[in-house]
Amino acid sequence: CLGKAYELDEKACMMDVKMIPVVKSFAQGMISAKDPSTRRSGLWVLSSTSEPIAAIPYLRQLLRETPSARVYEFLTCMFAFLELWKDVRTTAEKGIELHASWYEGHYFLAQAFSRADKEDSEAVLRHCNLFLEKAPLDARQRPDAHYLAAQTHASDLMNGKENKESIKELREHVRKAKEIESYVEKLWGPINCGNKKFIQMLDMANLEKLQQKGHSKKTIKNSSIDMGQKTCVFCSSSESQSNAGSCPCGDVWYCSAKCQGSHWKEHKVACSARKTKAK
Repeated sequence: CLGKAYELDEKACMMDVKMIPVVKSFAQGMISAKDPSTRRSGLWVLSSTSEPIAAIPYLRQLLRETPSARVYEFLTCMFAFLELWKDVRTTAEKGIELHASWYEGHYFLAQAFSRADKEDSEAVLRHCNLFLEKAPLDARQRPDAHYLAAQTHASDLMNGKENKESIKELREHVRKAKEIESYVEKLWGPINCGNKKFIQMLDMANLEKLQQKGHSKKTIKNSSIDMGQKTCVFCSSSESQSNAGSCPCGDVWYCSAKCQGSHWKEHKVACSARKTKAK
């Protein structure tokens, strides 16, 4: 019964921490059973009660035995948690093939394309829009998807991509993100995604003015971060310490070296200065 429950929703099953080793030991015996349904239940219990890195082999075995959209969904979540974005893209695409209404798959694909070595902004926006079309209003990732789409439009403008609708669409996504955020927060708690923090730092008026005047890509990029009231992209503080400053890429600002170091694991994926240096 526990295996069936985990297959339906791994987050809906809670148990005493002291019981987990006992349950996992029992499930280990189940995965070598001759009966396919017994093996499947054991694999679901083990994958749902293990850390992400340990859960992946059990989920892969489930796919070998009986591929399903549910397994691809769970495996995609594990890869996303571990920031294995190429694997996220592969499993999310296969999950959507099996179950076209799996709206979260498009959110994961948007994230994966945004974190690729060469960001595919068209793919990011396409999957953001597909997610927003299919997801219910109370979906946890709904504000995140709007903020990701807004950041993608901003990045296109900073990189000199000509699109008269980009500013309009950027503003609309920010408006919708803020509108739905107050509702979603009541259900899921505060929204603290990196895309939101990026948008909070963006000087929208200056970005639009420079883009309309046809300034160079470098000028737009360097002038788009608000040079008045700065907000730390990591902790959201506007209080500057002695070692405050922007990343060399100019896209993000930190109130301290400590915050910059703490945020590096997340920011290095998109850091243009790092990518330029690597070349």
